[in-house]
Amino acid sequence: MQKLFNNILVPVHLNKGTEQIMDKAIEFANQLDCHVHFLFNLRAGLLPWGAKRKIEEKRKKIYELKERFRKKTGSRLKLFFQVRVDDVKNQIVTYACTNAIDMVLLDSYLNGSHFLDDNLDPGKLASYINCPVLAASHFPDVPPLKTIVLPVDRVVPVNKVRIAVCLAKQFDSSIHLVVLENDSSHHEMTCMQRVFELLKNNTDIPVACQTVQGKSLRDGALQYSQSMKDSLIVMNTGKESPATSFFDRLQFLFGSKHRTVPVMTVA
Repeated sequence: MQKLFNNILVPVHLNKGTEQIMDKAIEFANQLDCHVHFLFNLRAGLLPWGAKRKIEEKRKKIYELKERFRKKTGSRLKLFFQVRVDDVKNQIVTYACTNAIDMVLLDSYLNGSHFLDDNLDPGKLASYINCPVLAASHFPDVPPLKTIVLPVDRVVPVNKVRIAVCLAKQFDSSIHLVVLENDSSHHEMTCMQRVFELLKNNTDIPVACQTVQGKSLRDGALQYSQSMKDSLIVMNTGKESPATSFFDRLQFLFGSKHRTVPVMTVA
């Protein structure tokens, strides 16, 4: 299979967890055999005086991180550092679109109050940049991946399947197809059967089918993913997106069941 990921983008702020997140992002990039781009967002603060000095201090710290972390990538892989000031969403969109980014890793450490802004909704962000966004409330817990959970509706999710297959092959994972039990009509079950046959006939990846309960396919898939050890869920934007309301985003940040489930949103 053709390599799907060549460049991943990791937006970061400078804080006490930055180095740990960078370590895990590089580990993840090494597993995917792809280059990693760190996009640092510098916020000078609300007060104008001292802002320039604070930014220069942060730039110096970033340079030190750059020198230290260059040695941690694989011999064939590259590590890129870019620094921008404020306007997080536009930074991500512009950088992703001009640097051939194939995936964005988005952690809630970045978000803070920004996460309550629809601009950083992983689903909407995936639509803006037209590449997958992997969001987790604790990014260091993402690898290893043993189970890829793939929600199935009435249409064969071609792009989702393609990305799920790539991840499953890379991490030696199984793929679990799920449909909502309350809506498991002939259309949904037929679609799941088509995806199952597609995977069984064209890959050697272990595949399972499961009906799930919940208020929606999104909620059912998230609950099912939580019950599986080391799982990741691949969702489409729109109604499957994991953060479609203000309340959902508060839950994601402050300890709901969604907190332990990394979610990759695919446009």
